[in-house]
Amino acid sequence: MTFDDYDFAKPYISGDEYIIWQGRPQKKIRFSMQDILLFAFGLVWCALVASALYKSWPTGDTMTKIMLPFMLVFGFSFTIGQTIFSKVMLFKTAYVITTRKIIRKRGKSIDTLEKDNMPEMRVKAYPDGSGSIRFGYLETRSSRNRGVSISSRDNPGIFNIENVDSVAKVQQAVYKMLESE
Repeated sequence: MTFDDYDFAKPYISGDEYIIWQGRPQKKIRFSMQDILLFAFGLVWCALVASALYKSWPTGDTMTKIMLPFMLVFGFSFTIGQTIFSKVMLFKTAYVITTRKIIRKRGKSIDTLEKDNMPEMRVKAYPDGSGSIRFGYLETRSSRNRGVSISSRDNPGIFNIENVDSVAKVQQAVYKMLESE
């Protein structure tokens, strides 16, 4: 995908609507604390399972030889793989803010956030001026039996503009969109 033009947004823009801001995530990758912890847990998980697989392979039964590789692949894909995939997808992401909506292309999927349905906006800025904007919030549910919190950062109620060069400029574009008629 080339980012020189933002033709992907044209079908979603009506006649009297115009573009306020367009951009994409910066090329440097920032890892959140959640990413680092998930990656570290994944490395430990994969190392333990690989060690158990190595030790049990010559003498292990058939079930062990089937389950341990499955656990290795499962652990890798849901920990290390998820972190890597989310960072690679940033290179295939572009944003357009118009007078009526925010349009995001992430890989091959395109989604929009209409001005009339705009949830709460949270801005995370870094000292160099870059940052991210999150619309919506994480829904946390508790399990009554165990008291465990479950949350997902890919919750469909959340719309992110991630890792942009000038988060203040994007925030101003969002405010301009909200003020426009």
